[in-house]
Amino acid sequence: MSILYTACRNGALATVETLIPRLTLDEINRTEPNGSTSLRAASYFNYPQLVQLLLQRGATRTAMNKYGCTPLDKAATPQIKELFAAITLDIITHIVAPGRHGIAVCNVPDYGIEKVADHAIAMLLSIVRHLSEYHTSMRHGEWNHQVASGTPRLHGKLLGIIGCGCIGTATALRAKAFGLDVVFNDPCSSSYRKNIGNSSQS
Repeated sequence: MSILYTACRNGALATVETLIPRLTLDEINRTEPNGSTSLRAASYFNYPQLVQLLLQRGATRTAMNKYGCTPLDKAATPQIKELFAAITLDIITHIVAPGRHGIAVCNVPDYGIEKVADHAIAMLLSIVRHLSEYHTSMRHGEWNHQVASGTPRLHGKLLGIIGCGCIGTATALRAKAFGLDVVFNDPCSSSYRKNIGNSSQS
């Protein structure tokens, strides 16, 4: 990885300010072995000062606007060739400026569904089965089942899900496979989702 990319990834503003005047545009816009760029790293890790500095110096390749951490304003967007964005309702207004400059902003409704649902169930299992306590005990060379006594069974327990969209539905289906009873609250629940468990509409 280049020194500039590493500095942008770590938020080292002073280092970037020192490096920038010595670099050519090709070096500033260099694509790293991992496919990223200095501009993308600065935006992804939420360093708005670095983003603005790179744009002022001619960075043009790609930008990662993660969850609205680094909004791209009207002055910046003409330089951006590709825009990767995780759009949520609270930052929907940030897509207006890219659209005016012909940058396609695409919705990816199936992004993260399986991974988030898997992680939710993994966290549930970790909490219920006290995996963290057992892990800590074993790291200290112990083998003591009493570290986390009273471990309940998942089967027959009740799981409540607030919002049963794509991720909520995927989580509910996984929970049902473990024998959990599922209830959910969703103002837009469909008949399919109602079949997952008992719904409560608000």
